[in-house]
Amino acid sequence: MITAGVVPPQDANLIYAFHFPSTVSVYLWDGRRMCDTVWGEHGTWDNWQGPGAQMPLITVVPTCGSYDSVTSLAYHELVEEITDPLIGRGWTCVNATPPNQNGEVADLCEG
Repeated sequence: MITAGVVPPQDANLIYAFHFPSTVSVYLWDGRRMCDTVWGEHGTWDNWQGPGAQMPLITVVPTCGSYDSVTSLAYHELVEEITDPLIGRGWTCVNATPPNQNGEVADLCEG
């Protein structure tokens, strides 16, 4: 999509947020259907081979529930993408103290 010019090239200030309609099933890297498990995900690519040097930051949100629940999840994932973009690689937010072992600020406000 970057090479085709559908989305702009990545840079340090860009997050790609992909939202899918309820008619599309989205699957995690391990084959689990997102609406059956996590409902949303954020992160980046390992070993990025695409154009540019900056690894793209990505948030994926399928439509698994009501308008309110999907909107809440989208903001939840956005906050996590901003505060812990390189999930699974330790705390990555500069000049901050990790709020919990996962480094995911939005998880503190769940529920």
